[in-house]
Amino acid sequence: MKSKKRISLNMPKTAFLRPTAAFAVFLLASPALADLTVDEAWQTWQAQFRAMGVGFEASESRKGDALQIGDITLSVTLPAGAGQGAVTFSGPRFKPLGDGRVQVIFPDSVTATISGAVREEPDQDPRTFLIELQTSSQNQSGIMSGSPERVVSEWISQGAEASLTKVVLDGVPVKANGTMSFGPYTYNSTTTDGENLTIEAKSKFSHYGIVYDVEFPEGGVLENSNHAEQAETTQRMVLPKDGLDFLTLHNQLREGLEIYFDATAASGTSTQNTYDGDKPLTRQNMTVNDYRAELALDADGLGYDASIGPFTLDVQAPGLFVPLSFASQGVAGALKMPVLATEETKDARFLMSVLDLEMNQDVWATFDPEAQLPRDPMTVTIDLAGKLKVLTDLVDFAALSETAGKIAPIQPAALEIRKVLLSAVGASLTGDGAFTFDASDTESFGGMPRPEGRVELGLTGANTLLDTLVSMGLLPEDQAMGARMMMGLFATPGQGEDTLNSTIEVNEQGHVLANGQRLK
Repeated sequence: MKSKKRISLNMPKTAFLRPTAAFAVFLLASPALADLTVDEAWQTWQAQFRAMGVGFEASESRKGDALQIGDITLSVTLPAGAGQGAVTFSGPRFKPLGDGRVQVIFPDSVTATISGAVREEPDQDPRTFLIELQTSSQNQSGIMSGSPERVVSEWISQGAEASLTKVVLDGVPVKANGTMSFGPYTYNSTTTDGENLTIEAKSKFSHYGIVYDVEFPEGGVLENSNHAEQAETTQRMVLPKDGLDFLTLHNQLREGLEIYFDATAASGTSTQNTYDGDKPLTRQNMTVNDYRAELALDADGLGYDASIGPFTLDVQAPGLFVPLSFASQGVAGALKMPVLATEETKDARFLMSVLDLEMNQDVWATFDPEAQLPRDPMTVTIDLAGKLKVLTDLVDFAALSETAGKIAPIQPAALEIRKVLLSAVGASLTGDGAFTFDASDTESFGGMPRPEGRVELGLTGANTLLDTLVSMGLLPEDQAMGARMMMGLFATPGQGEDTLNSTIEVNEQGHVLANGQRLK
């Protein structure tokens, strides 16, 4: 006997910033040991939808001891009437295996539709969009097991593909083609039902690729191709059961919300071309190695850490006399900062690093045909650490709007300049130092807390570089003289040839000194 019912869940309009991010999170974290029933397996999916702040609708029907889910529609609504979006796709069949496990079976081919309407301005009509995808997989197997309190999901496939079949913008069809493909992959997750809903997952892909081209209604064509090898992801989310809500994110973080994501790839390539009709406009090719990105958000703050190993970048564009080619041994960036207001100061960090950046000789020849400038690789490093006190929750958007221009949401307490390095064309600037900040004195430095501390700077090769630029005709002699006078005011000769040192200090009286000489 078959039975059929339809379920729906409508989420509140305060689901700010839930939109496509929530869809992406679901696609990355679809449901993951006592016996598990088909109803409990489906309830785990529903709990995940609910926790991610996504509204959903789906029909259910029984086929023997299996539970068939019809089309699933996930939906979001933007605040202040800014718009809404939805994605609809064919639901799976949950089939008991008779040993306490449940098999999750999708059709061999699934059609997914993404649609919505977004207002760019409150008084404007919304812009509508519709995208259709056709997906398929090779020998995909999904198994769920465990208990309702702890559900384990294991997915394996020999490959999957999603093809773009339709794009409509504002009711007008757009010529577009695209394919997203994955090689053999595994995905394993564990969903734990406690005070919050915790989802932990790992995935591995032998390779994946995204290729698409778009012909814009106003003219012009864009082609894009991206590929990666040996990609892996790790995720952990601790979500409120009643739904992630970015308008109350500050409260949810204090109640245990956690989001962590880490992605790596052994290598990757990216190609982008643009055309005006049949005429090529721009071409860009990039290869990277050892890619890694890590993102974390919890009550302790926001953290982001990303790096790539050796890479190359080639660019051709109108207006460029010669093609540009760059190569580097690596790029890294990191950011760490508190986001919730507390009485205590919290650690903060900023890092930017470019290692051994080189450009092709054709570019050098356009302004230095006689090779007078040293063509050493360029290196840039800025590594800062410090202490911050957050006065207004940085994720309380309503409070930030109310206090904008009135109260600074962040108060610096300490700054450590771990390393500053700029090395290029035969010259090098280095620096390190430390400062503390007195919040009781905001008069001495125009409203900011008064700093106290010093920074040590070193400069080598500057005078030689100025001489070379003058001889090349790239720098007028009077400007070079002005630069030398400024260096004389702020620096003293060092021990090596063409070396200058400088100590910039701010004392407890708020005086600014350069090498002991008062400037302020």
